[in-house]
Amino acid sequence: MEKSIKRILVVFHNSTPDEKTRITILQHLQVFEYSEFKHHLVYYNTYEATPRGVIDTAHVSIPSNLKNMVFDAIILHYTFLNQCTLGFSFYKWRRKFDWIRELNCLKIAMPQDEGDFIELLDEWLFDLGVSVIFSIHYRKGGPLYPIMSEHSSIYPCLPGYIDDKTANRLKRTLLPICERQKDIVYRARQLPYRFGKAGRMKYMVADMVAPRAISRGFNVDISTRYEDAIYGDTWFDFLSSAKAVIGTPGGWSAIDWRGELRANTNRMLRKNPSLRFEEFNKQMSKGWDDYQFFTVTPRHFEAVITKTCQVLVEGDYKGILEADRHYLPIKQDFSNLDDVLEKLQDVNYLQELADRAYKDIFLTGQYSYRSFAKKIDIILNKHLNSEKEVGVSMTDSKSANKAIAALERQLIAERHQNALIHASIPDLADQMTEKIVSALAKRVKAQIKRLLPVLGGFALAVAIGLVLVFTR
Repeated sequence: MEKSIKRILVVFHNSTPDEKTRITILQHLQVFEYSEFKHHLVYYNTYEATPRGVIDTAHVSIPSNLKNMVFDAIILHYTFLNQCTLGFSFYKWRRKFDWIRELNCLKIAMPQDEGDFIELLDEWLFDLGVSVIFSIHYRKGGPLYPIMSEHSSIYPCLPGYIDDKTANRLKRTLLPICERQKDIVYRARQLPYRFGKAGRMKYMVADMVAPRAISRGFNVDISTRYEDAIYGDTWFDFLSSAKAVIGTPGGWSAIDWRGELRANTNRMLRKNPSLRFEEFNKQMSKGWDDYQFFTVTPRHFEAVITKTCQVLVEGDYKGILEADRHYLPIKQDFSNLDDVLEKLQDVNYLQELADRAYKDIFLTGQYSYRSFAKKIDIILNKHLNSEKEVGVSMTDSKSANKAIAALERQLIAERHQNALIHASIPDLADQMTEKIVSALAKRVKAQIKRLLPVLGGFALAVAIGLVLVFTR
């Protein structure tokens, strides 16, 4: 039997110091700390290779500090894979990491935000020679991974898990709900319209709950402002200071195949910055926001381990969180919000919900990073021990199907890139027009200042007319 200790390269992308990095990212990167095997791990931060952004290098060989190393597997972390959402810049950025394709070892991808630039991600994974994907939302026959579903093994996973060390540290200091000072807390950011109703619900729940709760005298700490974000361990202090936290399912309801949705959204908002979501939705094609890819998130698990009662919009939480058993449900139209706020005054009921979630979800160990690490180890051994070739050449006779798929991928890529260019042209044209008008207006104003002392009142009247013409 092959030895269980592996040599693993973890490729990730992080441009911020640890204290400003979301704690869920750090925990996800450290999943192998829970492995029963002491794998030899090498972490490679791709931001350090591209600190100034996009590069034009056509081809870059393997970094010198990795050149003499041999790996059994490479983990492509979601922070690295998310760079495919750079848009046009990505086509240049990715070239610096073409060396990953040439390494002859098992390649495992762990993407997230799978509705964002999914076709571009699908093609990139194929190009890199990935043969294993841990996917949150893939389902057979669905729209995700049209190429990789034929050329890789795809395993279900969650976007994050419970960190046992954090949970065990917290349980020594948790106050019972009746002794907590804050009643309801929440933090989220306002997502662009292109994320559809799923993204919109993340801040709608704040807008709906906060004023009604405040009017009833609840002590509320709810915000969707970027500057109010909370990082690191302070996040757990924030959660454990409250009786309840509001929330929604994670996931998305719209797909941006290759960035064309982003381009169209930006163009529409540039033309009308005050455009409301309802008006935006009317201008979109039918069914653009009808996808159902929802999940439980690390936020929900963090509320579980802090024994904070969750007040959640009804939805699919992967069957893990059950309404009226693990959380207090709010209907999607908020029609029962007053009833929910009434129940929030019963601290004994809130404690029952929080304790039951703690017992069913944390204490079982089923949703911990330890269980995820075990799953990764099983899959590592399975694929490394199999006879399936990894990273084979496109010229290999056994890879005829891959070659055909690669050609098909290239044709699809060209078609969608053209679509993205077409969607971006109006936006670029608007930007260029604004720059030209702004430059002309500055020149006119400069001439006005120069002529005013000479021509007096007549020049002033003419100047005002010119300014009005160029700045309309």
